[in-house]
Amino acid sequence: SSSLPRAVEVSGHALSTRLEAALASWSFREGDVVLSLGLTAGENSSLIDAVEAPLAAGSAVELVQCETVWDLWSSLETSDASVVFLDSRWCWRLVQSYESLAASVQQGLRERTQRRPFRFLVALAPPGTVLSEELAKRWQEIFNCPLTWHFSCAEAGALYTVQESEGRCASGLDWHTLEGDLFVRGKGLFSKYQGRPRSTREAFDEEGFFRTGHRAEKVEDLILPLPALGDQSLEQEVERHLTRTPNVQRYPQMRPDWKIKKVPIRVYQYWKANWGGVLVTKKHNAGKEVYRGKYK
Repeated sequence: SSSLPRAVEVSGHALSTRLEAALASWSFREGDVVLSLGLTAGENSSLIDAVEAPLAAGSAVELVQCETVWDLWSSLETSDASVVFLDSRWCWRLVQSYESLAASVQQGLRERTQRRPFRFLVALAPPGTVLSEELAKRWQEIFNCPLTWHFSCAEAGALYTVQESEGRCASGLDWHTLEGDLFVRGKGLFSKYQGRPRSTREAFDEEGFFRTGHRAEKVEDLILPLPALGDQSLEQEVERHLTRTPNVQRYPQMRPDWKIKKVPIRVYQYWKANWGGVLVTKKHNAGKEVYRGKYK
């Protein structure tokens, strides 16, 4: 079935290439402590960057499962980690909850960063993540270390990182953008999709560049992420129903009186949108909704 996730086949040489790129990106060394907070094994960088690369360099790795933001604060205060990887969904929660911490915990965190400063604080971000200058500023104030956004995919491994509005493509990758889509080529790319030769052929262009599914733009020599596109076909279908003239002669109570509002939509696993939802309700009959997009 085409709805099933596509299994990616990656050669040993490609995995070695990804491992070398991770070692170069984060400068792991013997004696380092690397902390992994709330990551899932299904995330590509959860394995290569946060586990395998530091272990290969002789670093210690701490894996912590987090159910609440307070679990993260406890780990950040008590761990001697110099490099931290965390799911990007926790970033705003950490910043927003900082003022709720006890004064003693805030003081303990300041003493910890003075005693052993963070070298990298890395947020593993999904495609379509919109970066925030306000978040970056608050993060720097709290941790005395910039937040690094890290984008990756199973087919290519690490794609690029963004720190302080400067995006850099991963080492060993050639890249370009076309109409907002990011294409990459390099030795770390996957070999094929298991059992899907057609999907494998369609994933590459004539020059061997892989379409990553990430949206980005090129600004001089830098790469910056773009928001995910909305489901335009769904919007067009809703608009068609809204603009269709009702039969007011037979059903006078169906005279159109619509309220339309654009709302931000949270990025979900498969259906992604950014300012792409249409909330449609009838003013005179709020119980009958034509369509309501999921949003937060």
